[in-house]
Amino acid sequence: KSVMVRGRNVLEGGFELRAGEDVNDIVIAFTDRVGEVSGTIVDAAGRPAAEHFVFVLPVDKASWTPLSPRMRSPVRAGSDGKFRFPMLQPGEYYVAALSDFDEGSLYDAAFLEQVAAAAFKITLGEGEKRVQDLKIMRQ
Repeated sequence: KSVMVRGRNVLEGGFELRAGEDVNDIVIAFTDRVGEVSGTIVDAAGRPAAEHFVFVLPVDKASWTPLSPRMRSPVRAGSDGKFRFPMLQPGEYYVAALSDFDEGSLYDAAFLEQVAAAAFKITLGEGEKRVQDLKIMRQ
């Protein structure tokens, strides 16, 4: 849930620990109330859109890094159109679908801003399991 060092949550950004430095003030909080976003993606005719990738990405751009526990790799929908993002922290997320993308762009801010511009925003509460179905209106 959080890692507090010197009064600052360093879960996403990390911190530097120097040899001989006092670390008695680290407080780690755990939770068993994790969120999840799942759903089904279909095309305009209602058929499963298994060829699409679903993105759930944090609204906070500071979390668009490989170290962020909020940042997740996109998932390809299953043959039945179902997708799932387990173990999400509470917060605001963008949800979007793409038919294709370059995996090398996953942490590129310009690419992610384009994804965010085409997405819609959801808020996920602590421990909330949210079903968010998607419909692709055009190819």
